[in-house]
Amino acid sequence: MQVGKARAHYQGLTSFWAGIMTEALSTMLDSAQSGRLEVERRNKEDVLIRILPTLSTGLSLKKSPELVIACYMLCVVLANKGSLSDDAVDSLMEAVAGSWTRDTIASGITCLAVVFQHKEQLWLPKPVIKSILRLEDVADVFAGLSSNSIVRLLSGLMNVLMENDNEEVAANCVSLVGQVLQSDIMGAEDKTQTIIALLKTIDESHRKGYMSEEVRQLSSDTLAAFVESKELDIVLQRAISESNVDIKALEITLQLAIDNNLEPAETEDVEMEDLPENSTQDEDFAAAIACLSQRRSQQPENFLVEFPSPLFSELVVCFTQAATSANKLGQFLGLPILRRNTRFKDLTYFSFLVRYFAGPHPPLARTKAINIATTSILESNGKATDLQALIPYAISALSDPSIPVRREAAALLTSIDNQYFIPDMEEAPWGQGIIYGDNEQSKAVQWLPGKDIHTLFDKGFMPGLEECILDPSRVFETFVQTVKGTSEDSSGLRKSVHRDFFSFICSHIINTPLFATKLKLLSIVNRISKIGSTPRTQFLSPMLEQCRTIDSEKVKRMSTQEHVSIQELEHQVLSIIYPKDTTAISTLLSLLKNSPQSTRASFIGAVFERMKDTWPFLDEEKELFASETLLDMCLSTNPQTEDLANSSKELLRSVDISGPVISKFLGTVTSASFNIDSQSPAPKRRRMSQSNTAVISPASREGANIPLRRISFILELIDASQPERFPELLGGLFQTLAIVHKLKLQVRSEMSYLLSLNLGILLSIVNKYKGSPKKLDSSVIRADLIIDCVRTSESQQVQNTALLLVAALATVAPEIVLHSVMPIFTFMGTSVLRKDDEYSALVIDQVSIC
Repeated sequence: MQVGKARAHYQGLTSFWAGIMTEALSTMLDSAQSGRLEVERRNKEDVLIRILPTLSTGLSLKKSPELVIACYMLCVVLANKGSLSDDAVDSLMEAVAGSWTRDTIASGITCLAVVFQHKEQLWLPKPVIKSILRLEDVADVFAGLSSNSIVRLLSGLMNVLMENDNEEVAANCVSLVGQVLQSDIMGAEDKTQTIIALLKTIDESHRKGYMSEEVRQLSSDTLAAFVESKELDIVLQRAISESNVDIKALEITLQLAIDNNLEPAETEDVEMEDLPENSTQDEDFAAAIACLSQRRSQQPENFLVEFPSPLFSELVVCFTQAATSANKLGQFLGLPILRRNTRFKDLTYFSFLVRYFAGPHPPLARTKAINIATTSILESNGKATDLQALIPYAISALSDPSIPVRREAAALLTSIDNQYFIPDMEEAPWGQGIIYGDNEQSKAVQWLPGKDIHTLFDKGFMPGLEECILDPSRVFETFVQTVKGTSEDSSGLRKSVHRDFFSFICSHIINTPLFATKLKLLSIVNRISKIGSTPRTQFLSPMLEQCRTIDSEKVKRMSTQEHVSIQELEHQVLSIIYPKDTTAISTLLSLLKNSPQSTRASFIGAVFERMKDTWPFLDEEKELFASETLLDMCLSTNPQTEDLANSSKELLRSVDISGPVISKFLGTVTSASFNIDSQSPAPKRRRMSQSNTAVISPASREGANIPLRRISFILELIDASQPERFPELLGGLFQTLAIVHKLKLQVRSEMSYLLSLNLGILLSIVNKYKGSPKKLDSSVIRADLIIDCVRTSESQQVQNTALLLVAALATVAPEIVLHSVMPIFTFMGTSVLRKDDEYSALVIDQVSIC
């Protein structure tokens, strides 16, 4: 433990300690067994008292991942043989869940699953649940577990629905369970058992009154996704038939049809009939309608603002209950607060329908909301209304996975387009200047002349609508065709109209408060690289800063209220940056430099991923600029930017760095602050010296750490970049070798790693010249430094590499090492007697031949 605290641990020591401790703990627990239960309990408590402080200390050392994993082994042994109570198991699970990091998560979740097997009740402690919910790529993390362990953990997560004070956690648990079930890490039988447990939990939670509206909607949406999946729908129907849940009552609760054992109804447009109703729900709906009927407002409501009034939530509940009943729907639409009669003059009516069908509600209800919007447009009397503000939301709905939703979205677009056939139209478009509230966002939205929209749709969207209904991916091609135009386009439409339409869609992406709509539209517009000579980045650049500054509260709200993953949003937002744009890399770097301490870690990670995708398109100047900036980030000593430094290192190691950049990096090592040429001894003394370089003023170890970190990282980059391709690095590498010698004296360390790395790179470059007609630049070669490595280093690896380098130089440039023959053979004569390994003998043999 003391070694771990000092961060002086290493894998061999940790493995030895883990083996000893595991065996010792197992033996102690075996010895604690007794024929008398009370004696055995007391003996095992004594063992626990002795081992728990060690476990507590070990699990707290998160920067020692091998030690933490070793403690997980002890936890497993303790759970298997310790006969722990449920409370003790809970404490152990909390300790495990609170200790894992990215390096230990796989071992940690496995340990947690094993420990949870020894708990009688399928309840997970709240801290454990929150730790699981914070995991990224949960399905991948769970993939390493057995099917039984996954089912058991998911059951523990689902039981949160039975608590009345965990609305947000419960919502996240339902989402996680749905995510895992939609992955391929479980068999059909295990999925069936999990869905049975989910149905029972939802039903019991609702009957006990624990289920909030948010959790109910999310549960409905999750089961709807199962219905729309061919594979999961079969599993769901089997789970329904095997469970004892009243499915009809559950369908009414969720406002969703999930039992498909009956023949499906025809999809033709038919007169809506009332479904059998639950008396309690009838009473609830009647009370809600009575309450809403009394509501009045002096000003029209706008539900497309960022924070709509509480009235919206009340209307959502009421509309969801009414969506399957013609009678109830008529009562709902007749509410005075909705202002149906003035729907074209104020925002209340259409803004509610738009926000509803753009939200995470049951597909059947969203389909009905779009259908009502379409019908309300067609029932207009008098002047037509320019409803172009609804177009982005209708296009977004065309990418919905539900066929009925896409069908109604296509009908909505058609009804909007038909408005432009009517000669008598209102001058101002609906919502202009106030669509997202009385603010700058509404003023920033761009608008188009109605005739241009009609022409664009006539040539672009309208011919492809039927295909969009059948295949949601067709909306991408249809949108590109609308914006780019086609070669057969004979309308004579100006190119600026295509540009203006794209700018119009982008302005809604930037300014709409609905992140689900942003995400869907971004995935569509990112298929277009540029309009004319203008890259898409220029149209959408405000989204970058907007996404970077999203705070944790908004992230939670986005996840729970709209079911939008921040990682998906970040990916799409950063995909705005067109790789071939001349400003792409500088834009990405500016996102890292602006307040990195306050920027989310996930956003920084997404920026680096986008930078990696952009790297192959950089010219030499841009690559040099980006590389130098990243190198400065790598070598930053600010502890607050440690994650940024680590990500910069990973990026530089993963991309293909060109020769000029590597030469520039090496030049920073051999800069004036490390220049030792003026301090080098004369050539004659250099050959006679036993102390590497001239004696210099000693510097503190702390002062030497900065150049050491720079040299180490740059040499590692060069070594990984096939250095034999860059013979021009030879001079800089010998200068670096001299600097390492100098620093070796300052810090009084062997520097074996740096010397071996430097010599290995030199060897690969020199070997490239064997048999080549090209000649080395002998003026930059420092044979004396190589000889000093042979004579003064205690590392066998350094000595062998230096000897091989001398041998290679003797082949390609013998005049350089001719004067150093005697010191080399003197060394080999004394060395060969005390080294009997085959590799050293082989090295000496090769040098002798040369």
